[in-house]
Amino acid sequence: MMLLGALLLHLVVCGALLRPNKKLNIQINDYEIISEDVSADETSPVDYGCRCILTSIKDLFKTDMFTSPDYWLVVLVSIFTTVTATAWVVYFAPNVNQSKDFSLADAAIFVSIFGVGKIVGNLAACFFDSCQVVSTNAWMGLAVIGSCACFLIDPLLNSYWPIMVYAFIYGCFHSCTYTLLDVLTKKSVGAERLGSALGWIGLKAGLVRALFVFFPGLIYDIYGSFTLAFIMLAVINALALPALLALAWRQR
Repeated sequence: MMLLGALLLHLVVCGALLRPNKKLNIQINDYEIISEDVSADETSPVDYGCRCILTSIKDLFKTDMFTSPDYWLVVLVSIFTTVTATAWVVYFAPNVNQSKDFSLADAAIFVSIFGVGKIVGNLAACFFDSCQVVSTNAWMGLAVIGSCACFLIDPLLNSYWPIMVYAFIYGCFHSCTYTLLDVLTKKSVGAERLGSALGWIGLKAGLVRALFVFFPGLIYDIYGSFTLAFIMLAVINALALPALLALAWRQR
């Protein structure tokens, strides 16, 4: 994968140089048909200097949204929620297998129930948010609070059926978080910049995940338990609530 990425890296520069043609001239077989009212200056070669490249990059990647406070609030919400959600996915199976003494077959069943909960939660998030009974920020806050409660409850559960129900409920909150994040991003930066915003937010959240996700495993290696790790996940996930409140205050 790294080799393929290196081979295709030149496409970044090629894409940055692309820009829409402002003239409505028609090109046939690499020859340009010039209308009579076009002067010689307008048909001169396009200047692809440093300023042109920077302008093309700004227009292509929509970097002007970096000056928007709403964008950075969404970035904070995304980082705090997706990082903890990824950590849960990584360490849930080792947790129930090593700390709670369940078999790998039981862990597979729990993960399957978690997947069913994700499907239900995704459908529920789409339905309730489309009803517009309350704002997207309110639904997102509910999903964050529910996820925090699941992280805190996890160390207390040691029986088969309670963990089964817990995995299903957290699956609902997990998928609601990701679904509502996309809606929240669209309302914050606009539909025309949604693709670029999701890409930049995904890049920032991915970098934080790469730096953070190993911490719960390190805590288990030091203390021999995931209890402190899940409490830490609940605290980090709760940090998204102040950013959500600030975003709701700005959008009111």
